[in-house]
Amino acid sequence: MKLSHPEAAPAPALHTLAAGTNIPVEVRRLDRARRLRLSFRPERGFLLTCPTGTSKAAITVALEQAGPWLRRVWTRHRLEAAPELPQHLHLPAARGTWRVDYQARRNRLSADLLEISANSDPRRALAGLRALLRRLAKLIFLPRATQLAQQHGFVFTGLSCGLQRSRWGSCSSQGLIRLNSVLLFVEPALVDHVLLHELAHTRHLDHSPAFRRLMRELDADDEAHQRALGDAWRDLPTWWWHGGCLPSGPP
Repeated sequence: MKLSHPEAAPAPALHTLAAGTNIPVEVRRLDRARRLRLSFRPERGFLLTCPTGTSKAAITVALEQAGPWLRRVWTRHRLEAAPELPQHLHLPAARGTWRVDYQARRNRLSADLLEISANSDPRRALAGLRALLRRLAKLIFLPRATQLAQQHGFVFTGLSCGLQRSRWGSCSSQGLIRLNSVLLFVEPALVDHVLLHELAHTRHLDHSPAFRRLMRELDADDEAHQRALGDAWRDLPTWWWHGGCLPSGPP
C-alpha cells in the first residue's frame, strides 16, 4: 500500500476497530478521488481519501479491512522513542529464559545469559541484543528444520535468520530458507508451521491449490496456525520493533 498524502489536513477522528483499538484517522472526501485510498505519514497520521458521496458504512468497512495494517503502523509510530530493553527474556520457541547483561566486554551467548557490550549506548545495546538473538535463532531453528525435512522428505540448501521487516519467513528457488529471528517469541507449534510452510515451498514456490493441499497434509491445524500467526505480533516485545516494521501476518 503506497504511503502518500494530500496537503490540507483537517483534524482526524478516532475510529474504533472491532478489536477495540482506537486509532485516529482523517477521512477526506474528494471530487477527484476514484477509489478509497489509505495512507500514513508520521507528521500527519492516517488519511483515508474517498470519492464524494462515499457512505459512512463503506468507510467503516474499509477501515475494518485495513485493521491489521492500521494497528501495526500505529504501534510502530508510538514506539519511536528509545525502547526500554529487557533484563530477562523468555523465549517460548527456545523453551527457556535468558538473563541479559548490557555491561559485558563483548557480545556473547551462553546457555542462560546474553552478554552485550553496550557502553551505556541504548542503540548499541539494542543492536547487540538483536545480533545475539539472530545467532540463537539459528541454533534453535536449523536442527528443527533438518528434523522436519527428514521426517517429510524435503531437501533445503541452507537456513539463515535475520531481522526481516515484513515476513515470518521465506524460501528461495534454490531452497534457501530465511526465517525472522522474532519467531523465538512464539510458541514452538507456530515455529513448526512456518518451517513446514517454507519447506513446502521447496516443492511449490507459489501458494497454488497444490501448495495449500500439501500444507493441510503436513499440518492438520494449518488454518488455525495461520490465524494464530496473524495475531502473534500483538504479543511480541515492543522494543524489538524500534526502527523496524511488524510482520504482515502468516508467511
